[in-house]
Amino acid sequence: MKGITYINGKLPINGESGEKSVEIQLSSIQQYIHAYGIEQVTINPYQIHSHYTLLHALHHDLHKKNKTYDYLITYSSDATASFKQLYPERWGQISQYFHEIVEIQDATIEKLG
Repeated sequence: MKGITYINGKLPINGESGEKSVEIQLSSIQQYIHAYGIEQVTINPYQIHSHYTLLHALHHDLHKKNKTYDYLITYSSDATASFKQLYPERWGQISQYFHEIVEIQDATIEKLG
């Protein structure tokens, strides 16, 4: 199973924002992918991080590679909410490249097959 991760650096978590929020998201996502044996994929070899921080960049790389992946993994639905609202068509295009979008804060054991 292969997954791509997205972290929203502007998402406040438990009153924390900025770097602390990124650390919380990154730690949770890493625990999740380790627990479920998901291989984290980096599409663009020139990325600074192993995760995406801009959904527009993810869209560009997915379109360029034109390949589907098992999972897009985010911390929560809040991480992508504003993008979905502002760019619904682009979000729909991103979604087509994944078998499942996992929002780990909202995930349950039953959903994880």
